Formats: sequence, structure tokens, C-alpha cells
Amino acid sequence: IPTYLNSVLFLIEGRFSKKDIQEKPLIIYSGGELLSQQICKRIKENFNNAIIYNNYGPTEVTINCLHCLISDEMIKTGKIPTGLPLENLIYCFDDKYNKCQLGKKGELLVGGDQVMISYTSDVSKKEKLLEAENGNLFYKTGDIFEYGNDGYFYYIGRVDSEVKILGNRLNLESLRTFCLKNLNLEDIVFVDKNDV
Repeated sequence: IPTYLNSVLFLIEGRFSKKDIQEKPLIIYSGGELLSQQICKRIKENFNNAIIYNNYGPTEVTINCLHCLISDEMIKTGKIPTGLPLENLIYCFDDKYNKCQLGKKGELLVGGDQVMISYTSDVSKKEKLLEAENGNLFYKTGDIFEYGNDGYFYYIGRVDSEVKILGNRLNLESLRTFCLKNLNLEDIVFVDKNDV
């Protein structure tokens, strides 16, 4: 995950000279959080031959559903895609199951054989599973994407108050309710500071 990558880069930069590591081969598969231009630049600055892949896949889809190689041009422009759609899945932006169209935005619904059905006894997760008229199951990711004209998906944000911290999901509204109930607080506010 990018947070971990950032920590590893900090350790590498503190322990090795660029001369010692620049020509070392390195392949990185990143996922679980938004991959930033800054982290990509740091990787390339330390490892000339680094190859970076970005991946996206909610647990409920069992494996990655978006994947791409991050090019030097993407890093230069700062337009880091989340990934390209895999061919064996169906991607929709609405519950009418209209396939995603280039240039459009919306909450990503993912369908196909690899969508898990084991959440049916969990009401909170069952609500995120939708069944199309043809019987296909779709998972509502809660993530808002733009399907760029270049064919890549770009992460924009969430439809709810869920965030990822160190690759783990955390619902801020649930945390707020818990804190107000159990910690004798009058109120609580969450602040996004430098993407933290």
C-alpha cells in the first residue's frame, strides 16, 4: 500500500546512497490506497529501472479488477490512473447496469463470476450486492471513479464517510458515533491533512 511504500522509501533513503541502489531492478505492485505522483517520483528517483503497477480490487471481488503499468509520462503529468478494466468483469456506474461509458463518472459497480456471494448473511454487506435481471451479481464499491477518455479509471472519492488507513477500511461515521457514546466527548471532527 502507498503508506507502507512511503515508509520503505524513507528507510531506503536513510540507509543507502542513490549510487548504491539506482541501477537495482525493482518491480512494485501497489494497491489498497490512492497511489500519488509524489510516491511514484520518489521510487523513480531512487531506482532508475523501477517498474510500478497500480492495482484496485475490493475484497468482495476477490482479486484485482483494475490494473495498469504506471508510465514515466503518467508520473510526469501527475495523472496517475487506478487502472484499466479487466476483460472478465462488467463495470457499471448505475443500478440499471449500463456499462461504464468513456468520460463518465459515478459509483463503480463491479459484476462477473468473481464477485463473492458469501456476504449474504451480513445485512450491512448484503445491501452492497445487487442482482441484475439476468442474474448477474454486482458489488457496489462505494468508490467514485471517472472512466477517462483514455480508457483508464481514475479514483475520485467515496459516496460515504469510509476512508482507508494503512489499507484498512474505516467508517468515520461509525467511529464518530462510538467516540461520542463512549468517550464523553461533546463532538468530534475528522480533518484531512495532507491526505492523512
